[in-house]
Amino acid sequence: MKKQAYFTPYITIISLLKQGVSPKELALGLSLGGTLGVIPLLGVSSVLSLILAWTLQLNIVAVQAANYLAYPLQIVLMGVYFTSGAWLFGQGDYSASVYDSLALVRSNLMGALSNLKDYALYATTVWVLTSPFIAILIYIPFRFIADKLSRKPRF
Repeated sequence: MKKQAYFTPYITIISLLKQGVSPKELALGLSLGGTLGVIPLLGVSSVLSLILAWTLQLNIVAVQAANYLAYPLQIVLMGVYFTSGAWLFGQGDYSASVYDSLALVRSNLMGALSNLKDYALYATTVWVLTSPFIAILIYIPFRFIADKLSRKPRF
């Protein structure tokens, strides 16, 4: 019976290290992909990850893998970023604004889009302020793991 292959982050890290990616470059790529993966704008993270990985000459597979793994967290953190952004810019309770926006969509689509654009800008500002900390929190453990795995003998 043939074993079924499963995608695991461990296998991906090992295979990238076997291909000659340095532990530092791998950790940096995973950190960048994970950080961009939680940006509060749907559909933007993959494109930004690809552009930055290519520009910084990082391993695109590592960056995109981390980006895709962070997608569920992106959905969860969108509410946090939108609420924090509304609070930071003095816009009041964002959850009440969501219901107002839904009513506004029915009556005035352009007004609703303008309102959402403002809140997306606020949320993205909070992400920009927090992204260095997210990147560091991802980089340090992955650098440690990649260093340990790169020294491990493989047969």
